[in-house]
Amino acid sequence: MRKLGILAAMGMAAAAACTRPAAVPPAGGASARADSIVLERTRCYGFCPAYRLVLARTGEVRFTSIWPADTPPGSGTVAVRDFDALVDEAGRIGFWSLPDEIQGSSLCPNASTDSPSTIVTLHAAGRFKRVNDYHGCREEPRLTGLRVLEARIDSVAGSRRWIVTPNTR
Repeated sequence: MRKLGILAAMGMAAAAACTRPAAVPPAGGASARADSIVLERTRCYGFCPAYRLVLARTGEVRFTSIWPADTPPGSGTVAVRDFDALVDEAGRIGFWSLPDEIQGSSLCPNASTDSPSTIVTLHAAGRFKRVNDYHGCREEPRLTGLRVLEARIDSVAGSRRWIVTPNTR
């Protein structure tokens, strides 16, 4: 388990060192050119399930649990029109103009500790935008659209069928 943590930290450091294209919406409409949507939910102080969900434009869905680690991976499909609807919703809420980190921005005037984050990454036309939404940021109406999008990604993918929490086993 320790080796896995070290490898994950090395991977994150390598990813952070890479330069990325500017986070601007692709020309011609994001949904027409979007490749994938990635939703990651992180652990919290309690028993929050943590996982990575990948929705591809082809309709493929992959689920990988981070916590608990022994949860088997899952896979499924979504309709391309549902994928496009998620990308369109991201455009409507101004996803491409959100700060990369919600905590520490004007969208997070009040934060509590030990809450999970939800990280949404949209890949489109050779560009990507990643938004880390710390759920300890509360009472900010401008976060409503982002939080609704996060929930809709889970709903469209049907991630609930794969989620296991340690206290329900």
